[in-house]
Amino acid sequence: MDQEPLGRNPNDVQFCWELVERVRPLFRLSYAYSSVPDQARLLALYALLCALEEPLYSVSDPEVIRAKIAWFHQELLRGSFETSNHPVIRLVYQSGAIPPEAFNVLRQHIESTLNRSEPETPSDETEFRSLCTLGTRSAAKLELHGIPSGLARDADMLSACALSGLVQLLRESSRKSSRDFTWVPLYMRARHQLSLADLEHGIKTVEIRNLFRDLSDTGLSWFTSEHMQELCAASSRSGQSRNRFNHWLIQLKLQRNLLKRVRELKRSQHKKAFSMVWFGGAWQTWRFARKLSWQ
Repeated sequence: MDQEPLGRNPNDVQFCWELVERVRPLFRLSYAYSSVPDQARLLALYALLCALEEPLYSVSDPEVIRAKIAWFHQELLRGSFETSNHPVIRLVYQSGAIPPEAFNVLRQHIESTLNRSEPETPSDETEFRSLCTLGTRSAAKLELHGIPSGLARDADMLSACALSGLVQLLRESSRKSSRDFTWVPLYMRARHQLSLADLEHGIKTVEIRNLFRDLSDTGLSWFTSEHMQELCAASSRSGQSRNRFNHWLIQLKLQRNLLKRVRELKRSQHKKAFSMVWFGGAWQTWRFARKLSWQ
């Protein structure tokens, strides 16, 4: 895979690739199927999303998390991207990943990320779905910026964002050493007779396996194959924005495949799923990308 967009500082590009592969490894596959003119913008955008997201699981102190995210906020507000000391900020500027008219959406995303630094445990499915949508909706708006509004139904878009948010929470919990499962809703813990300590220490493996199947089923019920078909139809109507829309759809396809993989585990091994699954669906992803290109 060619990992260096033309005309970019190779060191900045390498830094961004290392960050993205560490935080969102699924991007390796979706990038491979993206259109070449969009690749520099996509790499810079996903690197920025990862830079904002990484402190949520790599830092245990909420105040430090907020300080790190706030630094990015101030650096972006400063506007002098080309003189920034941070490789991600420079690549965002060079690639035009965040046009000026999208800055309000970027501010919303930063605020949502800050709110995720100390999330409250959801008590029911409505609160759980709201938590999963927090941040992913604004991220989707950034990726799809410039696509005519009204192409896709709001219900389909929100369902997709809920799926992405759940995958993100699962991914973060597979890497944290503490506060792993505070996001797991109370009604699911009660259903499977699990305490937070049970989850953090990995005991009651049968119950934990069933919990992760339950979580996977919930995500797959939020964003069904019918939702995907509706969004694929919207992509076919998006004209010149179709390549941008298709990359987002490939990400959704990969996320659905990942939840199916988590659901099929015979033991409590969701961390193993996240370390092994990235290329497991390569063939299905290629077929899906080809289908999108033929529409």
